[in-house]
Amino acid sequence: MNPQRWRTFSRIVALVWVVNVIGLAALAFAFTRGAFGDLTFSAAKAPAATASATLQLLPTQTATRTPLPTPSPSLTPSPSPLPASPTAVQDTQTPTPTPSLAPTPAPRVIGHSVEGRPLQVFTFGNGPLKRLMVFGIHGGSEWNTVALADELIAHLSQHPELIPPENTLDVLRVVNPDGLARGRGPESRGNAHSVDLNRNWHTANWAEQWPLEGCWTGYPLNGGDGPGSEPEVIWLRRFIVAEKPEAIISYHSAALGILPGGITPYSRSVSLAEALAAVSDYPYPPIKTGCEYTGQFADWSALQGIAAVDLELTDHEQTDFDQNLLLLAAFLAWRK
Repeated sequence: MNPQRWRTFSRIVALVWVVNVIGLAALAFAFTRGAFGDLTFSAAKAPAATASATLQLLPTQTATRTPLPTPSPSLTPSPSPLPASPTAVQDTQTPTPTPSLAPTPAPRVIGHSVEGRPLQVFTFGNGPLKRLMVFGIHGGSEWNTVALADELIAHLSQHPELIPPENTLDVLRVVNPDGLARGRGPESRGNAHSVDLNRNWHTANWAEQWPLEGCWTGYPLNGGDGPGSEPEVIWLRRFIVAEKPEAIISYHSAALGILPGGITPYSRSVSLAEALAAVSDYPYPPIKTGCEYTGQFADWSALQGIAAVDLELTDHEQTDFDQNLLLLAAFLAWRK
């Protein structure tokens, strides 16, 4: 090769090397600047980039989420608060009206029977004119007199206005509770000593035994060891002496009518018997059977200056309640 061509060839080779060196330098520069990073490592970097984007977007999306609409109060009413206790439930309910029931007055115990049962007196009113009603002196054999007492006590408890302001009414529910406790047979007529308590009183004609003609003979009884020997009679006598009632009704059964107290009928007892007969169907003058009445409670009462009657109900079963309401009004109104 001639020198001229050699020099030309050398120059061309040198130029190519210069161009290659420049190209390699440019390529190295571009590589260090990351110009080809996304192309070369795009597949490897994709998961990390996605995760990063997810971590950055979730909070942003949560923060900017459109809130759910609040239910309208007109469509969904607020629930009422629960009561604190069952009592609160009752307090919020409208109470059912109940009838007003006046309590029965507490009885006074004025004494006790042979077997220790109480003699109970129920008092109505507080006036100066005193009246006494006595029931059950013959125990269970005249049990309907005690049933009448219970009806009157209940009725007067509900209707205290039936007692005039000037009156006091005492109701002795049963004089012979021991006899009542034995049942309703003839053996229940006397007290626990087999004494007829209506024949044990201090009168001029008291007798331990009496003629049986025309009298009750259902079970053997006596008038006691002496007048006033029985505790039931002693306690009732003490009560009457202390309280001084002006009038007494002693209830019995049956059928004889209204019997005024007094061995010879006392005038005030007769007046009371007439006033009671005027408002009732009970016979007056009473039916006579020929029985001799000895040591009677009404007769002793008349000796104390008290208007007193025995009143016999119609039979041994009925209480004659309606008739005795009329009789009660006449008894309270009686003056003599």
